[in-house]
Amino acid sequence: MSVRTDETTSPERQREADDIAAAALGIDFGEGDGLRESQSISDRVTGAQAAMRKMALRWRGGGRSPYGYLPAPMSKEHGRVGWTLVPDPDAVRVIERIIAALLDGKSPHAIALMLNADGVLSPSEYWKAYKARTKAPPTRRRTRRRRSP
Repeated sequence: MSVRTDETTSPERQREADDIAAAALGIDFGEGDGLRESQSISDRVTGAQAAMRKMALRWRGGGRSPYGYLPAPMSKEHGRVGWTLVPDPDAVRVIERIIAALLDGKSPHAIALMLNADGVLSPSEYWKAYKARTKAPPTRRRTRRRRSP
């Protein structure tokens, strides 16, 4: 059991809160180097996550970005460390069409039919197409020439 914290909570206070919660549940984690190493790792991870939450524009997500956004490297003024999200112009146009259709009173089913008729890809298919477009071209493998006998 762990107590939720924010970036202002020190690892010592977190450890103390965890110990109190464990004692209330009758849990004894024991003593020794293994416990200290585990706590040390936990402290490093907690500290790194707190530092990342403070970073402006930082995107911590892995895998697929939300529909309408594309991952992009951080800009020079933000130290070029990590990734951020930038609007995807193609997907934004689709989102604007969906919102306009909803405001016109169309049902989600009617909107889906309209998008399908226009050949608009679903978010998962759009992501696959994006990944295929941005994937680095395969490098040519050097083949050994056979010597003729």
